[in-house]
Order: sequence, then structure tokens, then C-alpha cells
Amino acid sequence: MSRANPGAPWQERANWLMDVAEWLRHEPTVTLQDDEVWRNIKDQRLLFLLDWLDAHRDARHLVQLTLQKSLREAAGPELFCATGLPGKQAFLGELYEHLITRLLPAMPTRMDLSHLISVMFPDPADAQWLSGLDAAVLTRIWKLCGDDGWN
Repeated sequence: MSRANPGAPWQERANWLMDVAEWLRHEPTVTLQDDEVWRNIKDQRLLFLLDWLDAHRDARHLVQLTLQKSLREAAGPELFCATGLPGKQAFLGELYEHLITRLLPAMPTRMDLSHLISVMFPDPADAQWLSGLDAAVLTRIWKLCGDDGWN
């Protein structure tokens, strides 16, 4: 959390967000635990992070400002209105792009919210985990991203 910096350039803030997401969702390559255990571990990490930020107001303030600035600057139309239809590329172009993305994950160089979210949470299981969070946790995340009066 000490790397949260609202004055940093977009790329640094995007890298920080990706690192936070990686910490939350990290699973070892080889494990004997089942998916439910890892979902609980991710839940506990997220709760720990939110509780820690609540206890450390200065860090929370920096994290909140960094999130707010990143969300304000990011272009998000593709995230909210994607239809799943290819844009200008034909089938082979799409196939090439998907293969390259799988082999060499790209850094979000443009201020594109949909690209950043897809790099932060690349696994379909991430979407299931996020959609399974309870309302109280989602409210805490929402307050962290918005102005909740902690400033």
C-alpha cells in the first residue's frame, strides 16, 4: 500500500493496481487445496486489506485518492458496452491477438479501464470470485473507490 501515489503517472498506478490484484488472487502453481479453499483465502485477503486500510487512515487516504484518480482518468466505454462482436479485425486478426495475449500478457499502456481490469483479473474464475462477494464487502470496496467521508 505504500506504493499508492495519486500523483504518479498512469503506468505506475496501473502497475500498483495489478500488484494489489495479484496479491489478492495469487494461488501457487501446485496446490492440494480445492477451489473453495482458495476462494476463502482470497476472501480473507480482501477482508484483511479492507480492515488494514480502515485501521491506517493515512494509507487509506492515499489508496482512495489513487483509485479515484485512476478511475477518473481511465476510458471505460468498452468495459460497460462491449457486445462481444469483433470491431475492425477479421477472424485471423482476432485469433492472432488472442494467441499473443496468452503468450505475452501486455501491460496496460493506454488509459483503458477494460484493459486494466482484464489484466488485473485474467482468469474466468476471478469473475466468479468477484461476483460471489457479499454485499457488505462490495459496499466497503465501493466506499474505498468513492468519497466516503474518511478524507
